[in-house]
Amino acid sequence: MFLNFQKKLTYFVEQWPLVSLIFTSLFAHLIFVLVLGVQPHHHADSTDYIRLAERLLSFDFQHYEFEWTPGYPLLIGLSGMNFQLLVFFQFILNLSSVLLLFKVSELLFSRAVSFLISLAPVLIINFYFYEQSVLTETFSLFLFMSIVYLFCVKEHTSRIMFYIGLLCSLLMFTRTMFLYLSPLVALCYVYENRANSLGFIVKRTMLLLGPTIIAFVFWCSVNKHHTGNFSLTPYFGINLAQTTVGFFDRYQGDHMEIKAIYMKHILNYETLEDKHIKNAIWASYDELLLKTGMTLPELSKVLGKMSVELILDNPWLYLKQVGISYTDFWRNDLYWLKHLDNDFLNAGFILWRRAGKGIQLVLNLLFFLATFYYGYLLVFKREKIVRTIVFIILSVQAAALLQAMVIYGDNSRFSFPFYPFITLIAVYFVLDLCKFQKLKRSNT
Repeated sequence: MFLNFQKKLTYFVEQWPLVSLIFTSLFAHLIFVLVLGVQPHHHADSTDYIRLAERLLSFDFQHYEFEWTPGYPLLIGLSGMNFQLLVFFQFILNLSSVLLLFKVSELLFSRAVSFLISLAPVLIINFYFYEQSVLTETFSLFLFMSIVYLFCVKEHTSRIMFYIGLLCSLLMFTRTMFLYLSPLVALCYVYENRANSLGFIVKRTMLLLGPTIIAFVFWCSVNKHHTGNFSLTPYFGINLAQTTVGFFDRYQGDHMEIKAIYMKHILNYETLEDKHIKNAIWASYDELLLKTGMTLPELSKVLGKMSVELILDNPWLYLKQVGISYTDFWRNDLYWLKHLDNDFLNAGFILWRRAGKGIQLVLNLLFFLATFYYGYLLVFKREKIVRTIVFIILSVQAAALLQAMVIYGDNSRFSFPFYPFITLIAVYFVLDLCKFQKLKRSNT
């Protein structure tokens, strides 16, 4: 009886994979909602997103210091500032991400394997946490998934290239760290089409890069008009100050008052049990503004200059910090551990989280091995690697490295949009090795 049911289920999945994914995702969401409910969760960054959404709706930027870019606040605005509706939007985006992951997986695997890979996000608790949070991660996941789908699955017509360019610009507006993605897509496209005419390549490349360049210049220009600061956000200098936190005591220059205030909070954090000195800049933030009399853009600019001096004078300490931030990227920590009244459910919730972290650790390890393995085959053996695999590995590793170079903070949040594709690469790598071993045994 069980075997008969299994055959019917397998047949249904093979014949109607997308319908199967929708029903499975809905069922998983139903269980989650019945146990934990539906409640929009607000966090430290949520208030700032909401304030910018309100400003965008009224198009009023007076006295605004452009702390955030408008991507996610636009989604909040589309919800009419109704956070229950926002959570529903994010549920639709997550469901769409699962379906897009299946379409990308179909390039590399059978329908059955693609179906299982596509369920990976549904089984991770972070998926639901971010879905019910007023944070950018769910939107970022959907946008990144859409870009990979269009670039790897669809034919590269002019229209598709323009769509990819638009999505890259919107993703940059949602999380500024994705500024790198549009140039990376363009470089991959140019390399793949290097045999075509120069005019053809330039036209398609401009369709890719144009929207991001226009969006970047537009927002920076609006920022400069209101604050005198030509940048996406004024936080770049503060982020660099986080990166140099481990050796900020070595600063010798014209801003010793700033150093003294910052170092006081760094030393305070070092006495705490968790020693999260990466948060010291935020603990000193209000005092720095008060004592220096600077605005946020002015303070960030000064901190940026101080940090650049420190980096140039202490390159090895900087590289050490980059290594720490790079490692943090792969931790994928969760900021929400809901306590339930039911002890059994509470234990299950904690077990789910711990199991998820264990699985993610294994997936990360396999992804690293895949990076070195396919990198070796491509560079030293000159073997042709599936373009989807190369693009995904480049996208993830570029994000991990670039964010580590400019910020030391909640780096693990940055990795969430990449986890479905980390899973895909890990599975592909294992199956590829199994295939290689099978071929090796058949030849002996």
